[in-house]
Amino acid sequence: MKIVHDLESIPQLSSTIVTIGNFDGMHRGHQEVLKQVTEQAKQAHYSSVVITYSNHPLSILKPNQPLSLLCSLPQKLQLFEQAGIDVVILLEFTQVFSQQTAEEFLSILHKKIPFTKLILGHDATLGKNKSGDQTELLKIASKLHFRTEFLPPFSYNKTIVSSSTIRNFIQKGSLDEASALLGRPYSIRGLVTPGRNQGKAIGFPTANIQVHNVCLPPTGVYAVQVLYKEQQLAGIANLGISPTLQPHPEPVLEVHLFNWNSSLYNQELEVIFTQFIRPERKFPSVDALREQISLDISEARKGL
Repeated sequence: MKIVHDLESIPQLSSTIVTIGNFDGMHRGHQEVLKQVTEQAKQAHYSSVVITYSNHPLSILKPNQPLSLLCSLPQKLQLFEQAGIDVVILLEFTQVFSQQTAEEFLSILHKKIPFTKLILGHDATLGKNKSGDQTELLKIASKLHFRTEFLPPFSYNKTIVSSSTIRNFIQKGSLDEASALLGRPYSIRGLVTPGRNQGKAIGFPTANIQVHNVCLPPTGVYAVQVLYKEQQLAGIANLGISPTLQPHPEPVLEVHLFNWNSSLYNQELEVIFTQFIRPERKFPSVDALREQISLDISEARKGL
């Protein structure tokens, strides 16, 4: 899979089938869009192309509104590759970009990429103020001489799959339901950052992952499976502010891996939540916390 970061760097392509979107979550509905793009491209011997963004559009359109991301950019790119996409065009969403009409953007894009077909989800919109709805996009497609296909709403277990529904499940702690709609286990993926070594000081070293702007389940202690390079490692995690020790100003994901002693600083981990063990709470002493962590680990190990 080739990744390019602007329209000027697009490789020479003959004929292509394209989709455009933010793809936050890469859930089953998004996967169906990608499946249609790749399958139709292969049948026609075309290239499959995804146009998406390196930043979330809401970070520009509503900068004061907290984000609640379902999928990090590295994870999204990995899932594009697994879906069989040939080229990803990763654009920065800016204020200037947001002022383009759907016709302006698609006209520029069509000159750069000779796409014959645009495949979109049923509720996709393009352009300033989301004015490029189905009716408008069909008019533009006719004018620019490409075909547009809107896929119907995608349902799973009689539930229409959407990012907002998945967020609600995650925030309530209904991770099995969220995972079912995602089409993969709910996880958080991020870089391990230097912490305060508080876990190590009490005998349970942790890998700390910042979770700012990530859609989070309820704070608490979880049994986890951690994907690191080619390894799958078992562990336990605290999602929260660690109130017994020096509290963090906002939630942090602190992961203690079983049978692991090496540093993981600046390494990327994917943390899969497998079992909720207990809510986070403040303990009367460090010794009481240490004793509870030992009990939590014993509980987490039962599922191994």
